[in-house]
Amino acid sequence: MGGQCGVCGDAIDGPRNNEAPSGKYFTATIVDNYKAGSLIDVRVEMMANHMGWFYFKICPVTNNNVEVTQQCLDQHPLEIIESPTPRTSPYRWDIPGTYTQNIAPGWDLPAYTFKLKLPDGLRWVGIHLTCNHFFLMKK
Repeated sequence: MGGQCGVCGDAIDGPRNNEAPSGKYFTATIVDNYKAGSLIDVRVEMMANHMGWFYFKICPVTNNNVEVTQQCLDQHPLEIIESPTPRTSPYRWDIPGTYTQNIAPGWDLPAYTFKLKLPDGLRWVGIHLTCNHFFLMKK
């Protein structure tokens, strides 16, 4: 459907094999607990630079069988507190540099580190870094 992707990279009009409850990126393992409003560190490695940008969004899910929607993610953007270069807005970071094709295996990948702020006022029972609880969107 026009090259659009679902929330975890699956084709928007195809099977959603990457997502909860049985997707390949979903383990249901809680690796840490966070408080609303706390800061978290995120590191991103890129395979190619197509002159895009990053948004970081999160969807509070308390039932592992609930499907995460783009609407839920859009309601909970994460503010970028620190970024490698100045950001375009509090919620968007443009990837610096020039267009590159995919980087060959074994090469050093460009890595970027961010400090993000979790939304205030939400009760986070357990957030783990999987596609249905923590979502990284790159456009």
